[in-house]
Amino acid sequence: MRCPDLPTNLPVALHDDDVNIAVLFARLVLAAVLAGAAVGKLGDLDGTRTAVIALGVPRRLSGLATAALPLAELTAAVALVIPIRPVTLAGAALALALLVAFTVAIARTLAAGRRPACRCFGSRSDAPIGADAVIRNAALGALAIVVLLS
Repeated sequence: MRCPDLPTNLPVALHDDDVNIAVLFARLVLAAVLAGAAVGKLGDLDGTRTAVIALGVPRRLSGLATAALPLAELTAAVALVIPIRPVTLAGAALALALLVAFTVAIARTLAAGRRPACRCFGSRSDAPIGADAVIRNAALGALAIVVLLS
């Protein structure tokens, strides 16, 4: 079955199955990355707290952020794999919101001339933040948008 709004005379037209596979791929990649990030942060709470402070979270809110971030990431990851459209869309929206917040915090920190350890995936990611983190988040954000537009 072809997508109704695409011309059928194109040499390569997207089929519903192709779109479904692309959306499923986007959901699974996002879920895997977010789950990995959550597990990493939960396994390195001290490092996560240090990272959130370095990225601009006030010290008095750092405990809350340290607990809330992996919980939000895990919530988004689980929602993305539940095959109920409103739940999947909520997971994609949460993922996009997290990625935008992370990207803004990273960009502000880089603009201030600081390059603290990433800790995006807990102790497995202790390299300094850089443009690669912004690019990675943009790519993941694009996947979230694909899911939201599906």
